[in-house]
Amino acid sequence: MIPDCSGAYSCAGAVWGYGVQADIRFNQRGAAMPWISVSYGRESLFLMVDDGYDTWDSTYRGTEVGFQAGIDFRAGSHFALGPHVQYTVGTYDELRVEVD
Repeated sequence: MIPDCSGAYSCAGAVWGYGVQADIRFNQRGAAMPWISVSYGRESLFLMVDDGYDTWDSTYRGTEVGFQAGIDFRAGSHFALGPHVQYTVGTYDELRVEVD
């Protein structure tokens, strides 16, 4: 159960994760360098909600799999910048909720 933050006195959250990512880059010598990447990792979501009466501390942990694609434009000999798209799917297999 995820507590509702809309009417909360205070609400805070954080997400952190770790994993591996592999990418393939094309045309590394040109001005435009397209790339694709896949990733796999573990993620944790922490949420604290205080409604003025109770404090909810929730932790969600699970697995995340993602795909990214983009194109970098060379902006110097050691720097490139460009847009990307990302699609990520996560499933949480652990939930811990404490109410004070």
